[in-house]
Amino acid sequence: MSDFLNNFSGNNYNKMLEEKNDIPDQKSENIVDKDKTVIKNVEADPKPLPLQSEIPEKKVQADTLIDFGISAGKTGEVDLTPQKQAETFAKLEGATLKDESLQNRRDFEEEVEVDGMYQKQKIMKYSIIGAATLVVSIAAFLIFFLNNQVIMPSFVDKPYADARTWALKNRVEIEATQSFSIEFDENQVVTQSIPEAKKIQKGAVVKMTISKGADPDQKVQIPDFATMRGPAIEEWIKKNKVTNLKVVKEFSDTIEKDTFLRLEFKTPEKTINDYFRKDNGTVYLSKGKEVFEQNVVVPNFAGKTKHDVETFVKENLIEMTYDEGDSATIAAGEIMSQSITAGEKIRKKDAMTVMVSVGRAVVIPYFGSMTKEDATIYGSENGLQVTIREFYSSKVAYGDMISQSIQAGARLTTEDKTISVQYSIGKPYIEDLTTAGKAMTEKDIALYFYEFRAKNAEITYKIHHVASAEPRGTIVDMSKKNEFVSMYEHVDIYVSQ
Repeated sequence: MSDFLNNFSGNNYNKMLEEKNDIPDQKSENIVDKDKTVIKNVEADPKPLPLQSEIPEKKVQADTLIDFGISAGKTGEVDLTPQKQAETFAKLEGATLKDESLQNRRDFEEEVEVDGMYQKQKIMKYSIIGAATLVVSIAAFLIFFLNNQVIMPSFVDKPYADARTWALKNRVEIEATQSFSIEFDENQVVTQSIPEAKKIQKGAVVKMTISKGADPDQKVQIPDFATMRGPAIEEWIKKNKVTNLKVVKEFSDTIEKDTFLRLEFKTPEKTINDYFRKDNGTVYLSKGKEVFEQNVVVPNFAGKTKHDVETFVKENLIEMTYDEGDSATIAAGEIMSQSITAGEKIRKKDAMTVMVSVGRAVVIPYFGSMTKEDATIYGSENGLQVTIREFYSSKVAYGDMISQSIQAGARLTTEDKTISVQYSIGKPYIEDLTTAGKAMTEKDIALYFYEFRAKNAEITYKIHHVASAEPRGTIVDMSKKNEFVSMYEHVDIYVSQ
């Protein structure tokens, strides 16, 4: 075994390598990995390593194996077991193969001659191709990048619909939120997350705040409109977004233009101290006196009807007054006269008067000069319905007229031609109701005295029941009988019980 190991020490090892390289028929092949890289050059038919069982255990001097990295123990000897001998042999064999590979590479490099100009041209060619590819790539990227950008406009205080149209056209997404705003009208853009004129990529997201208008549930303190002029009131309504307060202007012949007239709420119990923006109301302002052009031509209404006049009034807003008069020649309902001559020009809302015929009139006479019979005859001859009534009177003699319902001289033209004439029947007269006179009983007393009251004589009575030989209920005595009495008299009546 010592002889075997001596072959691998010092000069003996180099000599062994030279003898191995001189063998002509020994072949070797390169072991190549999957990347086509030569790993090492080995013999095609290497000499097999001895088996561990074939290597006897033997102690070797340490200085013999020092060159192979095998250290000795304390005794100065190396214990080479079969396993150790196999490992040592493998190390020696590997060193041999490595030296051969290095030597072969040196021989190859010495035999290859390199053309320097060709290498430079090849490097320049690939450099130009790489640079051109890089320039084209950069240009393509820049063209794509620039064509995929848009300039952000400002949509603040503009309709949200304009922003949506722009976003759809430029493939930009809008993320919208809503909030109440007194400064911006409803559906106006309040804010945008990307400032104006900034370039953004298509597909970018722009956040926008959209106005919902003024808060309808907000309480609003209404000022004293009576101290404000019309333009100031309208400006306050616009500034505070109180759109449910409508302004209505109306003409006034007495109140100056733009003067506050009144404030009316839809809910009657609503006041200016508890007004909310959602509450409905109307502010009335004066337009002053309406002035019209004097271009309305007055027609001739003679012989026309009241209906014809009404048509002219409505078309021209004329303040027409209708008076009535009787006429023996003009039929009832036709115009007898007019205050403004036909053909003259007036303004709208000017005043005018027309006289309308009521037909033939009945002149009321003084019935005091007539008897009851004569009054009845006059009425039937003149189309009057004369009603004769008789009343007691302490001042007017019997047969004279007390009064008439329509004053004498009046011209009665209405369809209702009824007149009431009262004649006097003198003072009240109390008859004898006892058995010596009219012989009335107790049951006749009420009707008898009712006749006095019906004719304006306030005669009262009282019944006294007394013992008498007369049948029960017979009037046996009276305090007033067979005599004229005043208009206000009291009579005591005594009746048998």
